[in-house]
Amino acid sequence: MQRWKITLILILVFALAPLSLPVRAQDGATITTISVPDVLPGGGTRLRLSPDGRYLAVWTEPAIVGDVPSPLYMPIHLYDLSDPAAPKEMLLVAGHTDHTMGVAFSPDSAQLVTYQRNSQFFVWETASGAFQKQFFPGVLGSAVFDFLPDGGSIAWLLPGPMQQTALLNPEDGSYERILARRLATFAELTTQGERSIPASLVALAVAPDGKHVATATMYGDILVWDVETGEMLPLLISPDTVPGLEVRTLAYSDDGATLYFSNNRDEMLFALDVASGADSEIGAAPLGLFAVLPGTGKLVMVGADGASLSIVDPADPMGGQEVALPITGDITA
Repeated sequence: MQRWKITLILILVFALAPLSLPVRAQDGATITTISVPDVLPGGGTRLRLSPDGRYLAVWTEPAIVGDVPSPLYMPIHLYDLSDPAAPKEMLLVAGHTDHTMGVAFSPDSAQLVTYQRNSQFFVWETASGAFQKQFFPGVLGSAVFDFLPDGGSIAWLLPGPMQQTALLNPEDGSYERILARRLATFAELTTQGERSIPASLVALAVAPDGKHVATATMYGDILVWDVETGEMLPLLISPDTVPGLEVRTLAYSDDGATLYFSNNRDEMLFALDVASGADSEIGAAPLGLFAVLPGTGKLVMVGADGASLSIVDPADPMGGQEVALPITGDITA
């Protein structure tokens, strides 16, 4: 019961926070210079790889920057991974990205899209960090989103017990359709409503062919949605009856046959066979944050200090390679 109360309080804090935060002027022009070492260490470091595997975006969740709580100070650090064994820092995308909660690359890797705490999406040129445009879908959503492979839609998780995923037009943020749990009876609606916020979706992965979207709930359930029909397939149902934010990251293999996921309860990484639903343990994943390195079959994880990068082969998790993320002084985007 105590765990349930703590979880619910945390959910409400993060859900309501954007409503009380001041909205920074959105003039799309100012790019600031800040000190890199003060950004990455501490807090919950997140990462996103571009579809071509060349770029790595690293940013920090709204937690601790250095020793100071700072929910607004979250610029995005970009690395060139042309040689994964020797990452090269490119630039620091700052300014409006200080509100960043989520990041995704366009399918051609040319654009970086960020979701801000004021519920707006910003679009940046990846190579230069130059601001291009912004759009506002009109509702408060989650920080979890990604492009469909053809670039025509953005899949964006919406909070709430109906487990909705919106498909947005990336040009203007307009809604194209909603993927949502279909309930046949009022009793099913009542049961789902009683689970309330904890039934929300918290992780998302788009299949390489764009035909399916995998999502995870706070209970640890993994649900796969057919983009064309809207039908939902429960791929993995967790035995847990208390929500615990267990799955933080989902990622498909290059061929779409395997769905990798983290289990925060056990701090382990798993491989889930999409066809059979059978899962197998890969190895330790203390943070539960990872990405698939395109074209290699390997996984990439950033250390908790934001200063190291681990490259792991799922077939040989003990033979992983750890490389340093270079952190120099000030960088101006």
